[in-house]
Amino acid sequence: MIPSLWPDPGTAPAPEEPAAFLVEHEPPAAEAALGRREVDIAVTHSYSLLPHPVPAGCEHTALFDEPVHLVLHPADAAGYRLAPGSQADLRRLADAPWLLPGPETACHEMTQRACGAAGFVPRAAAVAGDFAVLTALVARRAGVALIPRMALPAPGPNLSIHPLRVPVHRSIHALRRRFYWWMSAGHHGRRWEPMARGRVRQVSGGVQADLTELWQQHWPDCPPVGYKLRDPYRDLWVRFHSLPESKRYAEVESEYGVVLERYNTVLDELFAGGDIYVITPVWATEAEVPPSQPGDGYWQTLLVEDDPDPEFRTYCHLFAARRPWRYGCLDEPLRDIADDKVAGVLITDTQMRRIYHPYDGGADVFLATPGERDRTRDRHADWLSSHPSGL
Repeated sequence: MIPSLWPDPGTAPAPEEPAAFLVEHEPPAAEAALGRREVDIAVTHSYSLLPHPVPAGCEHTALFDEPVHLVLHPADAAGYRLAPGSQADLRRLADAPWLLPGPETACHEMTQRACGAAGFVPRAAAVAGDFAVLTALVARRAGVALIPRMALPAPGPNLSIHPLRVPVHRSIHALRRRFYWWMSAGHHGRRWEPMARGRVRQVSGGVQADLTELWQQHWPDCPPVGYKLRDPYRDLWVRFHSLPESKRYAEVESEYGVVLERYNTVLDELFAGGDIYVITPVWATEAEVPPSQPGDGYWQTLLVEDDPDPEFRTYCHLFAARRPWRYGCLDEPLRDIADDKVAGVLITDTQMRRIYHPYDGGADVFLATPGERDRTRDRHADWLSSHPSGL
């Protein structure tokens, strides 16, 4: 499962794919690393005999469950009258020598509890932290072991594998820090509300409420944060790259010309003849709203990452400016975006039915219908990524 995160040998990753970094921990250490922001995702496990709560401030995604099997040498299986593939009653193995995972692991505790439920304390013949070592010892008739299915080697003549009469399962899940956005109290359904108001020029109260209502109407499954939109609205999404051959950054003025032409061409198709909102995020570790730029009005604040330690909380303060769309009217900020000096900007029509999210290297475009998305994509097929994911 984990190796598939890396691209195939000889295949260059897509420009937007982050570099993968892997570190192995036991579940408690992995959760601690997630809390310290040393990792972005923790793939952990728990056993049915060891229920484990989701850590505070994290979101949990179940990946799959797998059974735990008894593994022993075929000669030992015959001695315990276990037919190949038959269910094993652990009570009959109370006198067996047991091969145990390391005492610091959840797998060790799982074996202790499974045997305890069968009425005995396992007698350790060997302790090892690697299931491959345990199965190799089983093949040498050193003892018996409980091993999850995914950790089993390919079937061989020196291993006899049996499901348990009283099943034990291991659950594999992914944890990430929770993405928050505030909802106003007293409303049913999602409704975002500013968390704090500083001495800033706000969008007028009516417009502010209208923006929130429009966002809820058209994009209810995601807060107004550009990089979060793609997953829930993939059927409305297309990505265009800014330069030929998916080159990410312009180096000479002629390349900047291409970048701005591609940005403006799609923006003009989406918004010609109307007004737009330019929504700019300001990321901060403070809930207090920072001063706005001239012409920008404060819309709302999102608590993006919560943490028991206030120093590690992340807030996104959103400012919205309304203006008429004209080809080239945003060239200065678009050039800054192309150079990665500015990030996270959203450009929408005044009804928020279409979203343009430029980034350094291209733009994510969200259309009103899948059909409109397809027509827009086909008009600019030469600007698409060659990567199968469209990134």
